[in-house]
Amino acid sequence: EVAGWVTTSLLAFDRARTRARVLAKFVGVCSTLLKLGNFNTLFAILTGLQSPPASRLKFTRREVAPHVLAELDQM
Repeated sequence: EVAGWVTTSLLAFDRARTRARVLAKFVGVCSTLLKLGNFNTLFAILTGLQSPPASRLKFTRREVAPHVLAELDQM
């Protein structure tokens, strides 16, 4: 349920820059969840971000800051 919501939230916007902001926000939420030890929700959000529709957004990923992508890759 959470993974579907994340994917839908990310794909709800037409512009890559707006989707990049949403993606960066979810990465920030994931970072907080990791610090809190809430692994169930963390993995649910990561599953949504790594779903096939979300992972194909190459133009969106180009708009995201490199440090945010690095943080996502570390999780």
